Amino acid sequence: FVSGCVKVWQCTACLKEVEWPETKCYARFLLVELDGPGRRKVRVPEDRALEYQLGVRWSFGQRVRVRPDGLSQHMWGTVHRCYKCGTCMRKGTQLTLRPTRCFVLLLTRDGSHGLDLSMVTHLFLLDKIWDTDVEQQVIARASRMGATGSVVVEQLIMAGTVEETLEELHRDHNTSSSEKVTAAESSVISTPHFATKRETQSDIRNTLRGEVADTVRGEVDGEVNGEVDGEMRGKARGNVHAGTQAVSRHTEVDAT
Repeated sequence: FVSGCVKVWQCTACLKEVEWPETKCYARFLLVELDGPGRRKVRVPEDRALEYQLGVRWSFGQRVRVRPDGLSQHMWGTVHRCYKCGTCMRKGTQLTLRPTRCFVLLLTRDGSHGLDLSMVTHLFLLDKIWDTDVEQQVIARASRMGATGSVVVEQLIMAGTVEETLEELHRDHNTSSSEKVTAAESSVISTPHFATKRETQSDIRNTLRGEVADTVRGEVDGEVNGEVDGEMRGKARGNVHAGTQAVSRHTEVDAT
């Protein structure tokens, strides 16, 4: 897409060029019964029919004008069958470069992952992607680092179909959801109750911390006071006992 060249390999059955990385030939052929004597059936590529155009669908019994091999003019015939070549790429097949001027890159869901499309300028979504995350991922294929300009994204929807109705419902749903989210965020930010709640939680936390600290401090003070009182009582008892012994001794001396 960027270099202006594509890699191709040649099918050994129909001699058609197949763009790599496709490993199977999907060239379509028509089995046509020609008018005239013998009414012989010939196999011709679909692009040799004058009625051919991109995306055409053939039906059984359809009248077409085709040019068989070896003839320079078109002949009328009836379509009996439309089928694909289906030949697989053989191992060791050589790839060749074919110059091309590509302005449009068609992607399917299987071939759209992991691509760097930073060189594109317009992105057309043919099928509606109902998953918003997947849609943003597809858009990010083009609008990403390395992009040299803006990217225009267009969503194509068939008018007057169920798809259009679903798109309107989907758009209304997204709009209402975004409005609810915005309103919720603004109410949370602007409501003073949010700040009051945080302050109340902080006050409760500080109060609990103070009560716990006072309780611990009271227990520690009680233990210390109990130890001090015990020591003072022991000292007082010791002093009283010593005084009693001294008085008893003095009384014995006087009696003697």
